[in-house]
Amino acid sequence: GLPSAGTYKLRNRSSGRFLDNMGQTTNGSDAAQWQSSASNNQRWVLSYISANVVKLQCVSGGRFLDGMGRTTNGSIVGQWSNSASNNQRWTIIDAGGGYYKLKNVTTGLCVDVGSSPWANGDAVEQWPDGSSQNMHWQFVAP
Repeated sequence: GLPSAGTYKLRNRSSGRFLDNMGQTTNGSDAAQWQSSASNNQRWVLSYISANVVKLQCVSGGRFLDGMGRTTNGSIVGQWSNSASNNQRWTIIDAGGGYYKLKNVTTGLCVDVGSSPWANGDAVEQWPDGSSQNMHWQFVAP
């Protein structure tokens, strides 16, 4: 089944790093990855719009994970203040083994850590839905 609504840290299967808003409060800022920390930059509130469509709001800064309407492979995932836009809606897909993919409703692309080697602060990207573990995320209690 899918994770319940609530607050989580999102750990990537490949990089082992966590989805992080980098302390940003500006619309259009990049979303990134960082090693595990106690920072609210890594705490995301998962809410359901429908049975398998979610929004993710960062506890720090209050911005929502946003596909930014970017449809180019490798384009960066952003953050934006709350809106009804499908750019902020993500289809959550069970990838098995306790991991999930987040596929943007507008762009049709999934949140992905990009290619190795991974470093703290590397932006997360959008890539077509596939079998890569780079787009597998584990929802961890903070």
